[in-house]
Amino acid sequence: MFLRIKYLLLFLITSAVSSYSQEQPKLLVGIVVDQMRNDYIRKYWNSFGEDGFKKLVNNGFYAKNVNYSYKPTYTGPGHASIFTGATPSTHGIVANNWYSRVEGKMVYCAEALNEDGEYWYSPQRMLTRTIADEIKLFTNLKAKSYGVSLKDRGAILPAGHLADAAFWYEADKGGWISSNYYNYKNNKWIDKINAVDIFQEYLASGWEFSLAEENYQESLSDHNKYERPYIKGGQTSFPYSFKEAFQKSGANLIKATPQGNQLVIDFAKQLMKEEEIGKDAILDFLSISFSATDYIGHQFGVNSREVHDTYVKLDKQIASFLKFLEEEIGEANYLLFLTSDHGAGEVRDYLTDMQMPGGYIDTKFMKEDIEASLDKEFGEADYIKKITNLNVYLDSSILINSKKKEEVLAYSKEELKKYPGILKVFSKNEIELANNLLDNKVANGFMESESGDLILLEKPNWNTNSNQGSTHGSPYSYDTHVPLLFYGWNIKAGEVSKAYSVVDIVPTISILLGIPMPDGSGTRIIKEVK
Repeated sequence: MFLRIKYLLLFLITSAVSSYSQEQPKLLVGIVVDQMRNDYIRKYWNSFGEDGFKKLVNNGFYAKNVNYSYKPTYTGPGHASIFTGATPSTHGIVANNWYSRVEGKMVYCAEALNEDGEYWYSPQRMLTRTIADEIKLFTNLKAKSYGVSLKDRGAILPAGHLADAAFWYEADKGGWISSNYYNYKNNKWIDKINAVDIFQEYLASGWEFSLAEENYQESLSDHNKYERPYIKGGQTSFPYSFKEAFQKSGANLIKATPQGNQLVIDFAKQLMKEEEIGKDAILDFLSISFSATDYIGHQFGVNSREVHDTYVKLDKQIASFLKFLEEEIGEANYLLFLTSDHGAGEVRDYLTDMQMPGGYIDTKFMKEDIEASLDKEFGEADYIKKITNLNVYLDSSILINSKKKEEVLAYSKEELKKYPGILKVFSKNEIELANNLLDNKVANGFMESESGDLILLEKPNWNTNSNQGSTHGSPYSYDTHVPLLFYGWNIKAGEVSKAYSVVDIVPTISILLGIPMPDGSGTRIIKEVK
């Protein structure tokens, strides 16, 4: 009798362990659609098919009120924040490029010094771990972990510090490339992909409307002055032939076309096959960042028919990828989330032509003008080292005397308030006292060692961009409000309109997967996701 009870208990314990081990999917897929505003889902709804965005919305969970809680809303900080669950004030990616006082020059978010004192592409400037790193650690490094994007930062930052590899596209370096930071050796299949004639395979057919033209009424006329052509003097209306632009720009032209997203999907699918991602019982990780949407948005503007059609095509591309996942590993075996690294605003000149507030912030003039004012007030010197990302860096080598530095800071702050488009100027002390929504967004994007001595808060729809195409970077809703969709393993259909932050994504996924949250992550979860 005792032995029967013993074996029964052993069976129950073994079954429980086996059951618990299956309480994870085989793959976590994080998709970032660069520069995707939340309103695009409803704006283009009638243009979508049933198996892409509509499938994610109708059969998945849609968090409709998710925003970034900091400025600047750029690609580097956005990708880092999504996957670390932290803001720039913690993870350290304060912009795409910023001025480093230590290195004495502009530095790049996905590039750092290696042990030999040479720069290489890596996630080393990101101070915290990502969800991909936590999956690696949780599985004792057995998980496979990869990042894919047209942009290096869109591939490197999400995949984290322990990735097997991150891949991005640089035509002038041979096509799909990676970094020596990773120890990836299986290059034969990549060489085969890079041998493909990009023009013939992807661009020879040009770019035509996916739907009848009357289906694009939600967007501006195809003929307007707010768009930039592919080549000087070229057209900004459909249909597009890429032959001449390809001859002038080379294969990197594909980044600013809908075909760029297809290039990413084709590579990601082959990567999954070659590395057998999601094929065993161990949880794997894959991030995919679609960058073409950002390039096209910058070129044509958020209200253009080019952006509209890009999302019509992306909808079909996402549908094909979902079908691939279901065929390769099964819908019940992967957990997918889709969001964006930032939104974007309307083309500035379009707004001003419509008699709406907005304008151009001329930081070059600002630097020259305030330098002249400082010279008159304190004697001639180069007081300002750099103005970038609306951060003002003073030259600390000149301002060794702390009293003089405080005087220069105070004077500069008052002068900078006078320039068009500047709502407020923050010093470090004021950032520490942030107590309202906008001030907190400045504080969440500030890291003392990397950010400027003074931070400029722009007025809504004022920016440093050209008068054609859209841009982003502000703390306002057009730049901060992004979609968030969960789909697949254990996700029940639903939606929520409650306000959440992008940094809540990773804590939510960590709880769903039963793994630790990244070291810099917040702890708030989107509790409606089940």
